[in-house]
Amino acid sequence: MVRRLFLFFSIGIIVFGVVIWIRTAKSLLRDSIVLVGNPTVIISWEPSRSKYVIITIPPNLQVDAIHGYGMYSIESLWKLDTLEKRRGAVFLPTLVENFAVPIRWYSAHSSNVGTTNDEIVQFVTHELSFLSLVQSLLRHTVSFSFIDMVRIWRATRGIDGGTATVLDFRSNQIATTQIMPDGSPVQQLNKETYDGILGDILEDVAFRQETIRLAIYNTTSMPGIGSRVARVIEHLGGYVVFVGNDDSVYDGMCELVSTKERLQSITSTVIQSLYGCKTTISTELLRGDMVLRLGKLFEKRYLPF
Repeated sequence: MVRRLFLFFSIGIIVFGVVIWIRTAKSLLRDSIVLVGNPTVIISWEPSRSKYVIITIPPNLQVDAIHGYGMYSIESLWKLDTLEKRRGAVFLPTLVENFAVPIRWYSAHSSNVGTTNDEIVQFVTHELSFLSLVQSLLRHTVSFSFIDMVRIWRATRGIDGGTATVLDFRSNQIATTQIMPDGSPVQQLNKETYDGILGDILEDVAFRQETIRLAIYNTTSMPGIGSRVARVIEHLGGYVVFVGNDDSVYDGMCELVSTKERLQSITSTVIQSLYGCKTTISTELLRGDMVLRLGKLFEKRYLPF
């Protein structure tokens, strides 16, 4: 009887494992996870899973937060999101916009990251090991589900010194010192300097090789939204040829307009994955092969809750 129960249990585990394995199929897009702590560490990988980018960010670095919060340090922004129980609703999109990395998940850590590139890679491999991910999931210090956890583990098993590029920004070489009204200095992210260092390291080859010309229109009254979106898309390999305004307001989040064929492209898939845009088939395009229209719901990202 015991052997039979054990056999049924084993078969159940195997079947469950196979189902999870199938449901966590290889992603077609770049994915990233942020390990929140001192420092905060972003790990990003491309679809081939053969190249990884690791970015360390000091907790005192101030960035421009969404939803009208203004300049906030990484550490304070995380605490704000935690206190408000928003599960990264402000923290993650703010990191995406400032560091031009599509980030889906977070996990809190309190480990020693180390100082050398090898030590940073060792920290990442430990934090993303299957056992560590399970422990973090049980502690409820993460934003991913069990299936997501398996997906992350599968995608990051190949991280080592030969496959990872480490960008350690703890020396604040991407920061500009600003003096506050009380005379105290703060370190604020200098996007121009950061962009120069980052270069094309996050580019997806297939995305870039499509060379679909993208025109971005801001249909809202909030200035600068189109340029923010263009910066993220270009770092990922997109080909933005125009950023401007459109007097015809779009009420939804965003709209991708192009031919049926192009709306099935990698470019379309990446943008939909980033922003959840609706697609509209059209052959009457003027500024580009594809038009991205940012609407009223998108504007809410920059307005107070």
